[in-house]
Amino acid sequence: MQIKQLLINSVVMRSVIPVGFRSTILRRLGMNLGARTYLGSGTRLKGTRITTGQGCFINHDCHVDGGELTLGSNVFVGPRVTFITLDHQIGQRERRASSNVEKPIRVGNGVWIGANVTVLGGVTIAEGCIIAAGAVVTGDTIPDSVYGGVPARRLKALS
Repeated sequence: MQIKQLLINSVVMRSVIPVGFRSTILRRLGMNLGARTYLGSGTRLKGTRITTGQGCFINHDCHVDGGELTLGSNVFVGPRVTFITLDHQIGQRERRASSNVEKPIRVGNGVWIGANVTVLGGVTIAEGCIIAAGAVVTGDTIPDSVYGGVPARRLKALS
């Protein structure tokens, strides 16, 4: 697994690799990427358990943890977005960060996630949402809404 991660992050995700070729290689390495999915250079992928629908756009310099990430169709992800799919159990006083716990993230169709957003594990972002730049999404969202802030809260409904 470590050699695969090294190959992905050191070679495949570099800007010199054409986007179409990058997606083809990532599919062969086990990612379930929909048609017309774009993954920007510099994005760090700590695993291959990523599924996208059609027409997804993941901008440059994003970070995806090693757990499961599912993006619907036509999801746009801004630059430097972080998906944290792994967490830790709370341990004893001597070491509070104990065993790893996987918390999958799900993003519905048509979502737009702005630059520098952090999405924590276990979150579902509902269809048609907009997540404002710099937000930290700690809980599930309601469809067709704008969220922003730290932690992200619902700012308004969209028609």
